[in-house]
Amino acid sequence: MKAKWLVTIMAAVLLGGLALLSAGPASLIPVDQRSTTQFSPTEGTWYFTPLESPIVGEQVGLAEAQVRVPFQAPLPSYVPNSAALTEVWASPKDVKPSMRSLAFVYSNGLTIIIHQEDEATNWEALATPPFTLININGHAGVGKDPGKEEVMGEWYDYPGSVSWQVGRLQISVYSQHHSMEELIRVAESMEIR
Repeated sequence: MKAKWLVTIMAAVLLGGLALLSAGPASLIPVDQRSTTQFSPTEGTWYFTPLESPIVGEQVGLAEAQVRVPFQAPLPSYVPNSAALTEVWASPKDVKPSMRSLAFVYSNGLTIIIHQEDEATNWEALATPPFTLININGHAGVGKDPGKEEVMGEWYDYPGSVSWQVGRLQISVYSQHHSMEELIRVAESMEIR
């Protein structure tokens, strides 16, 4: 059974740059690390449904993932509980290189997604509750602890997340089980070039 997640347009705009199929703002937000967006024109709302993968792509080895993107894959030097990297995902080869993404999934449920963005994100404008403005190694971003969020009278699980941008790379770290503080620690351990 596919669970459906309902969120407001503001939430969809919040981290629209995380889109796997970046069709502009309101493409994807971190409802969970494995969801995609569907818009219901009749209801005027965005729904999120689970995917089998963290990005639209293929599961590959780390070396193959690095070959597919025009940037250095930034793995963290710190991961809670010394969790192992269990999955590496990369955009398909037929996607334009400047639009390709990577995803790393760890044995403790931690997921890191890296997209390329042409424009800088205005993180201050996006830091509205439940998200707060954060700083990752001198770069602004937004973050949130995991928990439940009420949307239109219903409660939904929502992972903790931190997202920030360095140059063209927009990086997001998600987890259902780790606090925003712990996710910031993971983020700060990533060497972005």
